[in-house]
Amino acid sequence: MILGKEYSVQELAMLLQAQGQITHNHRLQELAYDTRQITRPKDAVFYALQGKKRDGHAYCSEAYEQGVRCFVVSKEVYLPEDAQILQVENTLQSLQIFAGAHRHNEAAYLIGVTGSNGKTIVKEWLAQLLMSRYTISKSPKSYNSQLGVPLSILQIQPDHDYAVIEVGISETGEMQNLAEITKPNLGILTNVGTAHAAHFSSKHEHIEEKFRLFQDTPSIILSGDDAEIMQYLANNPGFASKEITTFGRKEHNDLQILRYDAEKHMAVMKWHAEEILFPFEHADEASLLNLAAVLAAALHLGFSVEECKELSAQLPSIEMRLQIKDGRDNILIINDAFTADLSSLPIALQVLDNQIQERKTLILTDIEQVNKSEADLYANVSERVNCYPFRVILIGDVISRYAERFLGLVATYPDTESFLKNNPSEKFAHNAVLLKGARRFQLEQIYQAWSSKSHQTVLEINLSHIRQNIDYFRSLLQPKTKMMGMVKAFGYGTGSIELSKLLSEIGFDFLGVAYADEGADLRREGITSPIVVMNPEQNSYDTLITHHLQPEIYSMRVLQNFESALRMKQVEKPWPIHIKLNTGMNRLGFDNDEIPQLISHLKNNDAVEVVSIFSHLAESDNAEQRDFTEKQIENFKAMSQEICSKLDIAPILHILNTAGIVNYRHAQLDMVRLGIGMYGVTNDEAAKKYLQPAVYFKTVISQINEIAAGDSVSYGRRFVAQKPMRVATLPVGYADGLRRSISAQDAYVNVHGRRCPIIGTICMDMLMVDVSDVECKEGDEVILFGDDPDLQQMADWAGTIPYEILTSISHRVRRLYIIN
Repeated sequence: MILGKEYSVQELAMLLQAQGQITHNHRLQELAYDTRQITRPKDAVFYALQGKKRDGHAYCSEAYEQGVRCFVVSKEVYLPEDAQILQVENTLQSLQIFAGAHRHNEAAYLIGVTGSNGKTIVKEWLAQLLMSRYTISKSPKSYNSQLGVPLSILQIQPDHDYAVIEVGISETGEMQNLAEITKPNLGILTNVGTAHAAHFSSKHEHIEEKFRLFQDTPSIILSGDDAEIMQYLANNPGFASKEITTFGRKEHNDLQILRYDAEKHMAVMKWHAEEILFPFEHADEASLLNLAAVLAAALHLGFSVEECKELSAQLPSIEMRLQIKDGRDNILIINDAFTADLSSLPIALQVLDNQIQERKTLILTDIEQVNKSEADLYANVSERVNCYPFRVILIGDVISRYAERFLGLVATYPDTESFLKNNPSEKFAHNAVLLKGARRFQLEQIYQAWSSKSHQTVLEINLSHIRQNIDYFRSLLQPKTKMMGMVKAFGYGTGSIELSKLLSEIGFDFLGVAYADEGADLRREGITSPIVVMNPEQNSYDTLITHHLQPEIYSMRVLQNFESALRMKQVEKPWPIHIKLNTGMNRLGFDNDEIPQLISHLKNNDAVEVVSIFSHLAESDNAEQRDFTEKQIENFKAMSQEICSKLDIAPILHILNTAGIVNYRHAQLDMVRLGIGMYGVTNDEAAKKYLQPAVYFKTVISQINEIAAGDSVSYGRRFVAQKPMRVATLPVGYADGLRRSISAQDAYVNVHGRRCPIIGTICMDMLMVDVSDVECKEGDEVILFGDDPDLQQMADWAGTIPYEILTSISHRVRRLYIIN
């Protein structure tokens, strides 16, 4: 991460009151805490942060080998004499102290955005509005934690007029530190909902913790619809002197949301008694509330109503965030073609750098930045880009004037149209390509031209929501409990490659696949994490050994056959294996009476090494079968203990799946296996409110027909209209994975936030819905499942389970990955 301004080693030592002798007082321009993300080692300070899974002190030597010479540590580390070691009591606290000092010395007007939901999009939209007038800094992605907030603060530069900083908390006691670091001039509270509510004793306590951010803030923008928030303000005289601006649906709000005009694509709001129409493309309630928060802030900051109208029309949708998808000619397209500002550039470059393709290309347009000279701006841009060995293509007259500054320059073009005329997709075969640009350049034309599938139906996987859901399940575990991520069956239909990359990045200890071919595919895509094959077929042993996969061993036959394969391959070192025990599922696994034979065989066995012992719960999600499940757990403990004691080994023990993590925390043992829960699916009502839907099945309206009473719809004439209707045809059917059986249910889809019933029989490639009560047109987006209906509801209509719905979605439906 590039610092907002340079600091000398001596200055940093004084700020942190660190112990250590300064022998080389060089200048620091970069802060690093991950050795995989160091771009300018000679100018970097490496912070050895300690997390639940990893300790940064273990990576100091690796950082030194890369060229880093300044380190902030809280433990003794052994490095050569030319390393500048700054010793502090706690490295995270010292980073926060560093950020607080940086904030104190920078004059930027700081806007702090917090809330249970919507804070990232409010931050992004507000930053886009401000960018039209001012030089700004903003939190990268969702950097809102105890680590993310100080990192965001440290990027503020002396010439920034505004900083928009996202602030998140998950439990009591966290906000005070962040409040002291940020000290907002203006605060925005989007809402207080159920996200992270499990760690608060009441909603009142949650609200109280959120408001700690605003204790020294003169002005606050907040939702006036929440009676408990308004009551909290009324009961706390410390907020009486502050300027409060409210937004929401209720009449008393300063900015009131009246309605959405779908025909004109206008959000109709009232601002201090004046009714105003704001051009806006998104009719859902969450987007309207986010827009209201942004407009209330903009109006407070002095933007005119006319300026707000102009700017609201340009706001990208919630989905218009960094997207990753496969393209033609084996191109991996990273689409960030919605903003081109200096603050978002480093994150996009890092995403490109993290891809496994050897050839990587950056397509970059003019940068949107005001109050900064062109020469200074593009000196800064080129310096950041030149940290990476990317091929660089520049689009735009302004950036092209500074082409000589880019070391990897391939070509320049005045506009996107001229680029496409001269560059068919095959010229970029097997490349990872980052599209990073201002919206006016319409780089999405490249995205569309190079996309591998034209089918307008998509399965959208929100990787940020998956990460949030994982964080929830992690919160239920002991710090030392390991995690295996189940990515079998094409990642439950969502795509195993991107999911595996994410799980590897955030520190999962193992990945689980069903068959060796799935593991081999992951290896070919550069996944290096330990991979367990849950069903190792005998004819796949060569593949398993070649790609360093670890088999589940569930019988003596499998064990002996695998050992024979190891001997034929002349494998000398013990191969890691995972022993499966049958404790009541009666599917695969060693029975209790087979344990003595297994132990006898494994004694003095140098062919294999038992890495883990595990079993599978049959009814972990059924409270009525709790006694049976507890018996399974008891059986597993007894059987595994016999193996461990007789062989004198201490392998990883695990039995819990997603439902087990929620319902049987006492049995988490050494590791748990997380699968469907990553996508926000659980049958536990208490857990549901903390999870985010991570998979959205979407399509568009192909045609709208007016039909009369008595007209029938689709095959078999199973639906006959009782009155005149508007019927929309959607280009999706049972060949895409939408089960034909739901035709007979009271199923619906979602159009502009409204439920539209499915009518008639679902066809192979099409279905029809009733849109009589919705303002919509051909080409409008339709949500088949996501928030409402959700995946569980779709499964209920089909008379099945969410697993089957996800894994049945056709490969002709393109997968689109979203990163906040």
